[in-house]
Amino acid sequence: MNQSEVPATVFDGDLDLGTVLGRIQAFGLVAGRCSSAQAVCLREIRDKKLYKKRCPDWDQFCREHLRMARSQVHHVIHLFNEFGPDYFELAQLTRISPETYRAIQPALQDKALHFQGEAIALIPENTARISAAVAQLRKAATPEPPKLSESQQIDALERRCYEIFEELAQLVNRRRLPYQLAIVLTSLQTRLRRLQSQI
Repeated sequence: MNQSEVPATVFDGDLDLGTVLGRIQAFGLVAGRCSSAQAVCLREIRDKKLYKKRCPDWDQFCREHLRMARSQVHHVIHLFNEFGPDYFELAQLTRISPETYRAIQPALQDKALHFQGEAIALIPENTARISAAVAQLRKAATPEPPKLSESQQIDALERRCYEIFEELAQLVNRRRLPYQLAIVLTSLQTRLRRLQSQI
């Protein structure tokens, strides 16, 4: 099903809005699982300003009636606008980030996840297999970090040491937790001297 195939939700008054709100909450949107139909409802409530039947303010409506921050609702709507219903169907079966979805999207065709020559239907019975396949596809899509030469490693360590030194200096300047800082600095000095003696 593509985005255009999701039926438009029609609201005929406050009773319908209340019913939809109940369904959205009952299906665990707050828990992070959302169906494409719920996403469509949220988008319609926002875009058509149907929330004004309950609240004059969209932010207040999200907090009081959806029990969500406005940013969370916008995130759900954005995911639907970008990916359509397929993202939500997969997310119902396994937790997946938008970044991972983008990486494995080519493997999703015809309501199935294509992996190692097999088409795994997106149904609850296949949840374990889908989760395992998504993990493998994500791993394959993630490039290995470039290996650094020893000289580059030393340069990187120097930058990190400088950052740590700056953080410690800020704490010293604030004159807070002097006893704990003294212990940390003494420990660092001891370890650095030990390393230097091995050069």
